[in-house]
Amino acid sequence: KFIPMDHPAAFEWRIRNLPYPIATYQLTVDDAKQELVLRTTNKKYFKRFAVPALRRHGLVLDKVNIAMNHAHNTLVIRYKKPVKILEFERQHRLNIQQAMAKGGDDGTGDCKTQ
Repeated sequence: KFIPMDHPAAFEWRIRNLPYPIATYQLTVDDAKQELVLRTTNKKYFKRFAVPALRRHGLVLDKVNIAMNHAHNTLVIRYKKPVKILEFERQHRLNIQQAMAKGGDDGTGDCKTQ
């Protein structure tokens, strides 16, 4: 089971039901397609996946930002978010807070349902 997650400082993917030791996994970056490629040395698992947020911002994958660990038959892959994305997310949260402060959806609007 492949589960993408989003954390404040990193993108994370959890892949469950992978019982092999951490040394079995090889995580590489396909520079041409800008995808992460996960494979096992015993050829039992293969997965390609992209980071859509990086593509939206025109950023390329950097091997330095990748971390991987394995525990309880779950492989966890983390990609540290670049500064550009962190700044965009901060600004987006600020815009939402400002919109809410200006009278966003507080439940007291004039919307008539009937």
